[in-house]
Amino acid sequence: MPALQTAPVEPELARQINAEIDGKGAKTVIAALDRDQARFGKVGDAIATADPVWLTIALRLRAGSDAGTGETLSYALARALPNAPERVLALAGHGYSVGNLCTSPFIEPAPGVAEAYEAKALAALQSVTDPALKTTVEECIKGVTLP
Repeated sequence: MPALQTAPVEPELARQINAEIDGKGAKTVIAALDRDQARFGKVGDAIATADPVWLTIALRLRAGSDAGTGETLSYALARALPNAPERVLALAGHGYSVGNLCTSPFIEPAPGVAEAYEAKALAALQSVTDPALKTTVEECIKGVTLP
């Protein structure tokens, strides 16, 4: 029985972004997203779902990112971590480091927000059973654990 294929989150936006990257290149697309924070916010929220289509888009956009836009992408992926740790950790070494992926994705969060993220991320990471990811998971746990 074939695996169920589901449409990506925000399928039309995913199609648009992929077409724009194909036509204009990642650098041009991410620069345009940086000027349109509402659209970049939607892209970040979609990446945060850990949908495989959006994780691929995050990889494609990374190729054109600078320090600021790269941080925005990294925070979206850190938000995705509790949703699908294996898929997110698979991006390590492909334009993203464990440090990029395994961090608290908040700047001055409201009380309790970072702690709730930490608890959810740690639980997700502790559920990873792939022995090939053991060292990466251990490193990631250190990164998401609050000081």
